[in-house]
Amino acid sequence: MWGILYGLTLILDSSLVGVMIQTDRAWAIQRIPRELNNDADYIVKLAFDTR
Repeated sequence: MWGILYGLTLILDSSLVGVMIQTDRAWAIQRIPRELNNDADYIVKLAFDTR
């Protein structure tokens, strides 16, 4: 899970607008346009919500 969080941080720092993270003891990042992946976009926003 820390790997996923670290990956999401890298994605935000890189200004990418959409990604897919797959895990099976390894991880890979693939860009997906935001308009095609609203659910993942919502989850990322929840993870970094500071309220």
